Amino acid sequence: MLDARRMEVYSAVYDHKRELVKPTSAEIIDADYFEELLTTYNCVNLFGSGADKFDTFFDTNDRVNVHLGFRDSAAFLSQLAFDKFQNKEFEDVAYFEPFYLKDFVVTTKKKVGL
Repeated sequence: MLDARRMEVYSAVYDHKRELVKPTSAEIIDADYFEELLTTYNCVNLFGSGADKFDTFFDTNDRVNVHLGFRDSAAFLSQLAFDKFQNKEFEDVAYFEPFYLKDFVVTTKKKVGL
């Protein structure tokens, strides 16, 4: 989970075999958010910079575990990057487009009157 402000996070869901269950998306988390997953899986583990805000939010649900203090780092991607390099899986940077979950909205700073 990456913090996206308020009760929203950018997240993806993987199972214990590291297989994708739910692709990356921007989600607003409420107390019932994981109920559907918990019908299939025994527990849900939350970690990342966005998980810390749910420290006490799921206190009453012992099947949702929040792992505090996990810091996101590109260093965790080094093995994945090396594997792609070994397999000669390269991005064509001339045609690569970034993946944005939400549209970027430009705003102007409000002026404070004196």
